[in-house]
Amino acid sequence: MDAAVKKAIHEFMAQKHIAIVGVSRSGKKFSNSIYKELKSDGYHVYAVNPNAAEVMGDVCYPSVSALPKEVTGIIIVTDPALTLGIIQEAQKRKIAHVWMQQGAESDEAVDYCAKNGLPAVHGRCIFMYARDRQFPHSLHAGIAKLLNHY
Repeated sequence: MDAAVKKAIHEFMAQKHIAIVGVSRSGKKFSNSIYKELKSDGYHVYAVNPNAAEVMGDVCYPSVSALPKEVTGIIIVTDPALTLGIIQEAQKRKIAHVWMQQGAESDEAVDYCAKNGLPAVHGRCIFMYARDRQFPHSLHAGIAKLLNHY
């Protein structure tokens, strides 16, 4: 794995206040699993969904702009067409750590981050780097380490 990617992952995982953009009201989407996992790992997590006031008993914010100032990282789990706008909104808020979950990245968003010096992670699953990985993510992480992709 490229040293810059390793650094971006390490720096992202060092953040204490992370917003998950794209959590579901139903609680049954992949984004909600990320929310639960990071919360159980001890992170302060913030849900973002413009159509929900509450997610899993916690306040849900309508946008990145509405997030508390403590938030220093965002995980984007949305349609790729929305990702660039979310990143630009985060940049205005001085949120400097971005993780585009697999399936949320777009070429435009990746290029924007590179051109603007934002340390963004993309093409990788956050579960591979969670503290208490469960199967199958623990298996994926082990294989990635063997292949030097971790």
